[in-house]
Amino acid sequence: MSTPPNTRGIQPLPIWGDDTETPQLMIINWPGLKGKEKSELIPTLFFTDNWILLTHPLGTGNKSQSPFKESQRIARAQGKCSRHKGWWREGKDKLATHSMTTEMWISTKGQIPEATRMAIQEALKKDTKKIPPHSKGIMGAGYFRLDEHRGGCCQLGKGEEGNSSNRAEGAACLALEDAKRTQDRKPVILLSDSACLLSSSQKWIGEGKSPSMYGNPDADIMRDIVQLLRERIEQGLLTIFIKIKAHRGDPLSELADRWADEGRQSDNIRWSLPTNRPIFYWTDNDITHHSPMNPTVKKTIDFQVSQQQLKIHSGSTANFLTREDSSRDLPGKFLENNSEWIRARRRVLQCLSFQFSCALQLKQWGVLNEVECRLCEKYYKEKNIRDPPDTVESVGHVQCYCPALQLP
Repeated sequence: MSTPPNTRGIQPLPIWGDDTETPQLMIINWPGLKGKEKSELIPTLFFTDNWILLTHPLGTGNKSQSPFKESQRIARAQGKCSRHKGWWREGKDKLATHSMTTEMWISTKGQIPEATRMAIQEALKKDTKKIPPHSKGIMGAGYFRLDEHRGGCCQLGKGEEGNSSNRAEGAACLALEDAKRTQDRKPVILLSDSACLLSSSQKWIGEGKSPSMYGNPDADIMRDIVQLLRERIEQGLLTIFIKIKAHRGDPLSELADRWADEGRQSDNIRWSLPTNRPIFYWTDNDITHHSPMNPTVKKTIDFQVSQQQLKIHSGSTANFLTREDSSRDLPGKFLENNSEWIRARRRVLQCLSFQFSCALQLKQWGVLNEVECRLCEKYYKEKNIRDPPDTVESVGHVQCYCPALQLP
């Protein structure tokens, strides 16, 4: 879905396509337009028939309703309005099936054969979720220049070390290199959907900072970008980075994605010098992954080690971790919440692993012979309480019941 082309009622200049005698087909994302834009666009749609309108059901209860009088529906199915998860790894920018229903409308003046209508209906219903991932995991980078209506691309190296969406920063470097190569002294306004590019380059702006490339997994690309920016600053050339939303049908973003897809097949391989870091391989749901050491690899190793350790242990902790329906997800969410006090999260781990050093646990380890709470004994003695209750110093007693530890 993209913004409608050649819509003079909305923009003073065409934003998509050329102004020719034979107008290009318009693909209109109707819900993406504002009320005023829709009212200004309807007269143009009334006198033309070279458009296709995509929308979700506008009626109540998911019922179909015509966007305006001069439109007719030709297809209705589950829409494809979001990208595949991890699409950037394989360069597959096709859309995936989404739960929202999509309807296709055309002008009442237009005629469409029944066979074509059925083909469109089947295409909308086609499930693209089972597309196998690209075995090589090759990633490309591309850019598009609006002023000259051309673009460029390259293949990103080091794919065997694992790809991340941050490697798409190479597109910004290609665009800056193109401006340098053509000796273009005009200001460069670079639109990017990579928040990592903006945050990484922000550290190198201004004075009084001491940034470093150490720890940056894409330092090879970032180093070239910083060098190009410094050269432009020395020449007094203006460079502006603007963050745009990704995969929202922006025409320039879509063209850059097409160039990035072309880059996967390009012979121009950039930033391919290996870092000599060890590469780890593992299989998850019959899919083989590979990556250098990172938080995901560490988490996978910890999980595999814990799975192996559980097989050789039969204590209370192992029984709790292997027993089904024990709400183990709740302690997991608590431990992952960094806003919780670190000592509280550490205490949960001690309790689950039976390592909280209370008297009851110390007796099981053979350190103490008695399990009575020493704090309660001292407390009752100071209060002159006769015949105090017997109290066992367990985890629950220390955390909830010990009167000596209660707030005044």
